[in-house]
Amino acid sequence: MVLAIFHLDTFATNFGNSNGFLWGYIEWDISNSSWSGNPFDLVASATFTHSASGEVRTTEMFYDDNDTWKFRFTGTRTGQWSFSTSSSDPELNGHSGTVSVSSNPNSDIRGFLDINGSKFVRGSGENGETEGIIPNIWMNYRTVFVGTSGDDQCGWTPVQYLPGNSSRWGSFLDQAWEHGCNGVQLLPQRDMMDMSTSEHNPNITNFRAIEQAITTAHNRAMFVQLFFWGDAARSWNPPDGINSTSDQRLFRYVAARLGPLPGWYVSLGFDLYEWAGETATEAWGAHLISKLGWYHPIGARKEGSFSANMDLYSTDYRISSNWYSGTLNEYTTGGNKPIEYSRRFAYLRDGVWSMTNTRQAFWGFAMAGGAASIWGHYPDACIAGNPASYPNPEQLKTHLLFWKNRFLSDMAPDNTKTDGYCLRTPDHKNYVFYKEGSSSVQIDLSSFSGTLQAIAIDCKSAYSEINITAQLSQYNQTWSAPHSSDWAISVTVIDRSPGTSPIPFIPIQIPQHIYDQYFPR
Repeated sequence: MVLAIFHLDTFATNFGNSNGFLWGYIEWDISNSSWSGNPFDLVASATFTHSASGEVRTTEMFYDDNDTWKFRFTGTRTGQWSFSTSSSDPELNGHSGTVSVSSNPNSDIRGFLDINGSKFVRGSGENGETEGIIPNIWMNYRTVFVGTSGDDQCGWTPVQYLPGNSSRWGSFLDQAWEHGCNGVQLLPQRDMMDMSTSEHNPNITNFRAIEQAITTAHNRAMFVQLFFWGDAARSWNPPDGINSTSDQRLFRYVAARLGPLPGWYVSLGFDLYEWAGETATEAWGAHLISKLGWYHPIGARKEGSFSANMDLYSTDYRISSNWYSGTLNEYTTGGNKPIEYSRRFAYLRDGVWSMTNTRQAFWGFAMAGGAASIWGHYPDACIAGNPASYPNPEQLKTHLLFWKNRFLSDMAPDNTKTDGYCLRTPDHKNYVFYKEGSSSVQIDLSSFSGTLQAIAIDCKSAYSEINITAQLSQYNQTWSAPHSSDWAISVTVIDRSPGTSPIPFIPIQIPQHIYDQYFPR
């Protein structure tokens, strides 16, 4: 969400005060006609300081054509921020101003993606509060991005088709949401660069399209996974090599132009073993992080013996069954970092991804800890007989709707509480139970703390909550479902309106046989 744009053509001037919203970016631009070198190599920065907390954010400027440099800011706290610019170039040095950040009027807007232990999270409050998120990422290389040769290409999302196609991108986001995905994938590769020049400068036109794609997704409470590069065999890797002059210039630009925008994270790409060594990849990640004024998670896909130490455990592991236990093993292998399955589990790919396996993997990955994964379609030429669409996308959307506000970053597996799978918080105030192919679920709430509220959903149907609060008690019990299916159950403390005191829970010990007589299960 762009809140304001300010122009300046004189040296060392105060921009005055600007007004912004929490997690909505503001932009300033400065004309600089005297610079004669490569404009992408001119370094200038802006440092923002929050008056109340002392929090500091430093971000570089970026060149945006026509002798214009810009810089951006996104407030992570409400209140007053002050800023000043710094550069060896006098036209970009010494400017100052203030920003007054207010609460965002859109209650659905969230902050930057982040990690908390083994979980993906995103900002939900101005004092460092976060909420858990399960990243399910949508791609569609069949129908959304179609060019002269796009139909027979596998594994890409061409950025060159984005400029001037906002409706196409909106359709892509709609399609993702209807398939239970809260994120979408872009694989920009060399489209990020102007390949017509020997310096391989950033491609401004395509960066404008990328930033618009990110902003549009963020305004829908969605995000973009930037899957930067592909394999060397098809020249989808950095043309001058990782950490080359052009590569470092490119990612300085990524940090300056995209860094202040919430709603994206980074995966270096695929087939990295062909061109990116582990040490070089780790140096690439450190360089990008050093330039970012706002944190964005960074991963690089593990492939065979290639395994760089990054923020995320991004893996090419081709899981084909045991979605839950296999994912628990991956958390152990990855050192309990957040997991990103970056194989791209396209519908019917590898002879594995049927509708049933896809739906159950959604749930298995979630119950094991919230692993990220990539779904969607490859072109028909890549998978023979691939039908036009998932037959039951509403089942995947049910998963998305169920987890809204229910995936908490301190949840951990505890299957002693059920004959299926269980996630719960350490304080025993929030539980999620999941069981497949059954008409009953064992639910042990003997440690639950608070006045409970419970709902159940049929995971094979369109989202519909069944209120089962009256059927459960703070005992170890068996819940009888209306019919046999895959079931998810949420048990949580009843929310109270802000400013009101909760109704105290007073435990009364009733003999089990008397309880069962009056409250049959």
